[in-house]
Amino acid sequence: MTSLRKQLENIADALNRHVVPALNDDYAKGQGIAIVDIILDIAKRADWSLDYLSELWAAQVAATSRLTEAFEKAGAVLPCSFDATVEPWSTGQALKERIEATDQAFCDLLDAAARPDTRIPADVVNSILRDYMSEETRIELSFSHHPGLREITKNQRG
Repeated sequence: MTSLRKQLENIADALNRHVVPALNDDYAKGQGIAIVDIILDIAKRADWSLDYLSELWAAQVAATSRLTEAFEKAGAVLPCSFDATVEPWSTGQALKERIEATDQAFCDLLDAAARPDTRIPADVVNSILRDYMSEETRIELSFSHHPGLREITKNQRG
């Protein structure tokens, strides 16, 4: 466990045990509980950022492969390029930047597919990217500190 993770967990524990119970207003208590949840989610990610990001990257690579195959089958050309090379990531930040760039390319592709004069197979693009977004959500939930959410996502792996 990293020292950052431990520090964040100690902060969340102190807020949960000492600050939230001392609040008199129900709204303020709800906000305090939400802050504790956010801190615990950050603490969890502080320890496994490369694991988490690697799963997101794998989901993007799978979606990119499906898009490339679908476009080739339709005789169309992807209007954007995807770099699906696998690298030994030295930092989570480098991988995060690659994931964000690919997410932006996916958004650009959705925009292009929505144009009325497009030759892009919009239904195929929408289907593939909807599947990717479902997988992205499953990954997000599987890394949540809430045991119930992790359990739900175990049943969604396909």
